[in-house]
Amino acid sequence: KADKSAASRLKQLKKQQNALQENVRQQTIVDRVKPIQIPGSVASSTLAVLENVAVSFDADGPSPTNVFQNVELRLEPTDRILLAGENGSGKSTLIKILLGQLSASGESCSVTGDVRLNGALTNRSLYFPQTAISDLLRAHGRQSAIEFLMSKNSPGSLTETKVRHHLGDFGLTRDAALRPLATLSAGQQVRLWLAQKLLEFPKEEPPCLLILDEISENVDVETRNSLTNLLNGAFDGAVLVVSHDDDFCRTFEPQEIWNLSPEGIRIDYP
Repeated sequence: KADKSAASRLKQLKKQQNALQENVRQQTIVDRVKPIQIPGSVASSTLAVLENVAVSFDADGPSPTNVFQNVELRLEPTDRILLAGENGSGKSTLIKILLGQLSASGESCSVTGDVRLNGALTNRSLYFPQTAISDLLRAHGRQSAIEFLMSKNSPGSLTETKVRHHLGDFGLTRDAALRPLATLSAGQQVRLWLAQKLLEFPKEEPPCLLILDEISENVDVETRNSLTNLLNGAFDGAVLVVSHDDDFCRTFEPQEIWNLSPEGIRIDYP
C-alpha cells in the first residue's frame, strides 16, 4: 500500500510539474509578442480649434434634438486626450467634426460655431471606430490574416512574404496568420486591424493623430499594456482616446480629460 501511495504521489507531482512547464512555455510565447508600434509624425501647427460649436439633428417632433452646445477646445500636435461622457453625449459626433466629416449644416444636421481644422487631419488621422472589429469580422471573418491583407491591397503591391513580415511586426505569426479571423483573440483582431490601417499611409507621411474609440474592449493584458505604452509616448503625434474601460483609463496618462455633455465640454487636467 505504501508503494502504491508513493507511486500515486509521484504521478501527481509529475503532472503538476508538466503543468508548470506548460505555463512557463506559454508565458514565454506571450513575452515574445512584439509591442504594437505605429510610426507617427508631429504636425507643424494646431490640429483643431472649436469655438462655441453646437450640433443638433432634426427629429420627428416639432423641434430639433440638441446633441451638444458651447463646445470650446483646442487640439495640439502632441496632446494626449481622454474623451469622456455618457452614452449619447455626442462623442462620436465630436470625432466626426474633428475628422472633417461633419462640417456644415444639411437637411438633417445643423452645425454652428467656428470650426478650424488643420488640413493634415483629412488624410493623416488613424481612426479606430467603436465598430471596427465587428465590421471586420462581418466582412472578412472567414479569411486568414494573410488573405485579408492581400485582398485589401491592389494586386502586385504586396507579396505574401511582405505580408507575413508586416503581420509579424504586429505579433501575428505562424498559426495566427493562417487561421480565420473569427477564431483569433480580440487582441489579435485589434493588431490585425491596425496592421491593415497602417498600410494605407505612405511611409513618408505617417499619421499625426490617433483616434481610438473603445479599442481596449476584451483584449488580452499584453495587448492592453502595449496600447497604453503606445499612447503614453511611443507614438509621435496627438492621441484622442474614448474608453469606458476603467483599467485602461487608469494606465493611460492623458494631459487633458474632455468631459462632454449636452451643455458643453469641461476640460480637466489630471
